[in-house]
Amino acid sequence: MGEKNKYRDIKVEAQNSSIGDHNEVHQVNIQTNTEIKEALKNIEQEISKLKDAEEKDDAEIYFQSLTDNIQKNDSGKIKTCLKKLSGIIGNTGSLMTIASFFGLGIPGLTS
Repeated sequence: MGEKNKYRDIKVEAQNSSIGDHNEVHQVNIQTNTEIKEALKNIEQEISKLKDAEEKDDAEIYFQSLTDNIQKNDSGKIKTCLKKLSGIIGNTGSLMTIASFFGLGIPGLTS
């Protein structure tokens, strides 16, 4: 098990947890969280539709980084990846699903 930390009387497992912008605690396992898994699948499909090779390459890099950072529960890097992807594929429901799940307020992506 991961190292335990205490945050405002909430014990958090450091291995699979993160605290979003609004102090929500999240634990994510991409393999078992169907909401996140489906959102990532949809984002990947949007990227595959891109015509511009350079944009597609950039989007694929940000998508891989997004996936890695979701597994690491790094909400700061997740937010950065979502912003970059929204600039390439637009504000999709899947990006908003992930932002909402992690409690991330991203201008232009969530309210």
